[in-house]
Amino acid sequence: MAITSFGYDGTITESQFAQGVRHIGSARYGVAGPGDWRVTVAGGTRTVSIAAGSGWGPGVFDVSDAPETLSMDAAPSGQQWNLVVARRDWDTNTTSFEVVTGGSAMTIPGGRESTDGVVDDQPLAFVRVDTSTSIQEIVDARVWPGAGGLVARNDSVLQYMDEPGSSVLINGARWTRSVNSGYGLEWVKESVLDSGWVNCAIATHNKFASVPAYPAQVRKVGNRVDLRGGVQVQSGGDPANVMVTVPAGFRPAGNFLLGGFKASTGTLTGVLHVNALGYVQTVYAAGVTAVGSFIPLFGSWYVD
Repeated sequence: MAITSFGYDGTITESQFAQGVRHIGSARYGVAGPGDWRVTVAGGTRTVSIAAGSGWGPGVFDVSDAPETLSMDAAPSGQQWNLVVARRDWDTNTTSFEVVTGGSAMTIPGGRESTDGVVDDQPLAFVRVDTSTSIQEIVDARVWPGAGGLVARNDSVLQYMDEPGSSVLINGARWTRSVNSGYGLEWVKESVLDSGWVNCAIATHNKFASVPAYPAQVRKVGNRVDLRGGVQVQSGGDPANVMVTVPAGFRPAGNFLLGGFKASTGTLTGVLHVNALGYVQTVYAAGVTAVGSFIPLFGSWYVD
């Protein structure tokens, strides 16, 4: 296995310059693709394998041409979270894969180097060992930079990609390193997942029926939930009963009034209501519930 690098002392070819401009500077650290420098369990005593591929750090781009294995010591007791890194050394002008010994928590070890132009460690994975001979767990700590920001697999990367203005998408949530009112730094989380439209269950023992053209559905985009559709009143149906039930994960933390409505026939009017159990019904209802009436369902709320 060999790692070739450019960005240390020496000349850079046109091809290297083109590659470097594309990646170096997009973020402090990065790897080129999903499989590049991925850390996995390998055969042997507490041994991991670092896949071939490309990565970069401050001013240096590196290419490894084959997987490399690293072994680590057992934990003195309990468990120990070590950090696998790509270490750049500007004294020797070389990049190598190393293990930085950690502690009982999955945090960046104090022994990690982080001085640009001297010695700097790019985190690749946290590896949990105990007193046995096997690797217990690997947590991916790589980042993939692009034109719209960074992408990562685990929020452990927030420990080191923490410069002001950093923006990292992790499992459907966007984390932004912001400056607060006291001029301190803090991570702000914004969910960006879109659930698509999900059906709600018709409730109250067939006192209401679904309407094929207007199914009762909810959709969550980020923390906002939208309700649409309607139900048809059956014999014995009273809007004070629960009409539909919103699925778990879409329910508000408390009670929400969603707005006023009028049934399609008869004189029934009211205000739609949803609660923490996901029950949608009316409150402040007045008038007569006519069998066959269509009651529209609509509104939005936020989930925590």
